[in-house]
Amino acid sequence: MKTMNNRIGGDYSVSTTNKNQRKVNPLTQTDSVPNIRLSVEQGIWQNFTCAFDESLGTHLHGMVNSGPLVISFYSPDWKSYGQRHLESLKDVFRDIRESGGNILVFTTENLDQIKNRVGEENLPFTMLHDANNRIAQLFGLYSPFDAVWDKIAGIDEDVPFPGTFVILKNKQIYYDFTDLEFSRVLEKKPLMVIIKQAGWTKNKLISRQKGPE
Repeated sequence: MKTMNNRIGGDYSVSTTNKNQRKVNPLTQTDSVPNIRLSVEQGIWQNFTCAFDESLGTHLHGMVNSGPLVISFYSPDWKSYGQRHLESLKDVFRDIRESGGNILVFTTENLDQIKNRVGEENLPFTMLHDANNRIAQLFGLYSPFDAVWDKIAGIDEDVPFPGTFVILKNKQIYYDFTDLEFSRVLEKKPLMVIIKQAGWTKNKLISRQKGPE
């Protein structure tokens, strides 16, 4: 059991997928999160407290046992919208950690790009590569049959729609923010209301400090 800190890694696998999904249909409150298995060697982990066996990887379901989990998605191909989204996550990061929560950001960027972005923009949260938008698809934010570039001018790449979710210990989504029109920005207040209602604090977390490697 440990705290992941500045960890760079490799690959992950998804245990299930919805092959019949055609239209983007984001998960919402009361939905349960997909059963996703992650390898710890697949992104940059930092300021993230989670109890799991490093040699076996972890399931998303197990990660919520350590406190509220904020999952968000990001793509640099969102351009100025994407930059505003990262700033919103940075703005809420400290409050989430002080409330015993974690942030996990899935991105279309590969590992080298993630490493550069985290360093250049001083991002404090964990970022993981979402190859082929597989995880975004499980959250209903991506479909190859309902492309962003077909709806939003200025976006030409195969990317997910924006989405942020708060997941609690029962694996249920208690807060969702999605923006299919790229017209709004994630707000701190409603997200933090849900996290604070969960009643977690840092001293409830089981962790062991691990320095960067």
